[in-house]
Amino acid sequence: MKFQSLINRTLTNIREEMVNTPIYNKFIIGPQIEDTLKFSQIFHRSSKNFERSIQLVLEYIKQSHNSIIELNRLNACKSSTLDTILAVSNHILDRNADEDFYTLILNSAIDVIENATKGSILVLNAETNRYEYQTAVGFELEYLKHIDYALEETFLYQYTDGNLDQPMVVSSVQDFSHSILSEETIKWLTKANWLEAKEALSTPIMIDHKLYAILNIDSSQDNAFDAVDVQLIQFFSAQISIAIRNKRLVDETVKLSQFDKLTGAYNRNYFEKIFESHSELTLENLEPYAIVLCDLNFLKSINDTFGHTAGDLVLSEFSNLIQNSIRDSDIFSRVGGDEFVLLLKNIHYQKAEEKMASIFNRYEYYTVNFNGHKLPISFSYGLAASPDDSMVYDVLIKIADVRMYEFKKAYKETHQDILTSILH
Repeated sequence: MKFQSLINRTLTNIREEMVNTPIYNKFIIGPQIEDTLKFSQIFHRSSKNFERSIQLVLEYIKQSHNSIIELNRLNACKSSTLDTILAVSNHILDRNADEDFYTLILNSAIDVIENATKGSILVLNAETNRYEYQTAVGFELEYLKHIDYALEETFLYQYTDGNLDQPMVVSSVQDFSHSILSEETIKWLTKANWLEAKEALSTPIMIDHKLYAILNIDSSQDNAFDAVDVQLIQFFSAQISIAIRNKRLVDETVKLSQFDKLTGAYNRNYFEKIFESHSELTLENLEPYAIVLCDLNFLKSINDTFGHTAGDLVLSEFSNLIQNSIRDSDIFSRVGGDEFVLLLKNIHYQKAEEKMASIFNRYEYYTVNFNGHKLPISFSYGLAASPDDSMVYDVLIKIADVRMYEFKKAYKETHQDILTSILH
């Protein structure tokens, strides 16, 4: 009877330990112990086989131990994931953060999943509707950048028959790749050392019920991932989805505060902030620069004749042409209506004038089609340079404005034929 009492106490203690675990109800082992407690009592009274009773207890002790380990893994993952969310949130707010947003997420996911050594994140390109590598750990990203996938070519789609809301373990990476992907894709994957992975855990990242990205965690081992890993990565993905949605909202807010919505050029307020910082720097090192004011010709006539939709098209096309003609270091801004300003960095007056003359000549007779009408993308400009003309911003603006007015007046006097073609 003492032995039976010991068995009962052991099983009861196990049950209590399980009940006190935060996610007890996700596992059936707790209720099983209660059934086993009753069964062992009946079994002991009806059988002299104490060895079998001991074996039964030991089996359930082992199961309980394994379940507690799994629960601890889940709890540790939750804690780590919350730390990741905090780090990601700080990253979103810190616009000067060096580490890539997606690389931060990927490294955190690899840390969470046991046996994970590599990984990558594919993000949907909304223009092509294909998934592209945004970041990778353990692979050569420069080669992966040559690849994009249709949804139907991904692990997630193939292994779930299009049911995209659940993670999936891919047990044979190489077999899958050679059976689904093109030879060209296989070539780049081989160069990136991607095919060295033996097993993958592929997880959807859903944003507003759409598959925004795919998180792939890889291992060089066979049978690397189990059911607990699937639960872990599913929880991780759900939290990261929220973080990415927040980042997109922040990015959109920042974009609206910096850029003109119609043309994609910087807005006036942001340009002035940029120039203020640039001006302080140039006063210290005397670096030359040029300010260029641009004004579209005939835009009022286009708006009056064809409507503001046509005028908006002209504004947008002009912005695209200029932005494709300047360096990445140069700044282009719409300051109002049909007026734009350029900051050309590290350049003297003569070189700046040659550059603007080249752009003007290239697009002097450029037109854009609007409902069968060819609308001119014609502009006038005036330029002032520091230190050639002045080192004071307001003075430079006035000089550039006068030169632009003179340019515009002379141009219209000699190009009345363009205005006539618009009106007729």
